[in-house]
Amino acid sequence: MTQLRDANPFKQIEQLPAAGEPLLTKEELDAYVAAYEHSGFRGGINWYRNIDRNSTLVPELGVTKLTLPCLQVTAAWDVAIPPAMADGMAALCSDLKRHDIQSCGHWTQREQPAELNRAMVGWLKARFK
Repeated sequence: MTQLRDANPFKQIEQLPAAGEPLLTKEELDAYVAAYEHSGFRGGINWYRNIDRNSTLVPELGVTKLTLPCLQVTAAWDVAIPPAMADGMAALCSDLKRHDIQSCGHWTQREQPAELNRAMVGWLKARFK
């Protein structure tokens, strides 16, 4: 009988090869672990759990065109929300500026804080002189 392979990499995360330098120091990681042990991750994950209900309650979200200045920051290595997912934003935003951060994954403010700040501050200065 063939044994099925478990596709969930997080069950055996210690066995995965390192994907680069750690993003957090041991002290920073310990602070996150302590916070999650205290309160869990319910707040962060509830948005995803409630996505169907939100779509029912507010069906115009993601459909109605926005008429305010918008900045869309993407990260080239983000596997959760790759830059291509933002391709339709221009159709929904009348005033959109896009900025792609290279050599960066999902956690832009941790991985490339200076580049993210440059993009946001530059956009704010250009839009709100």
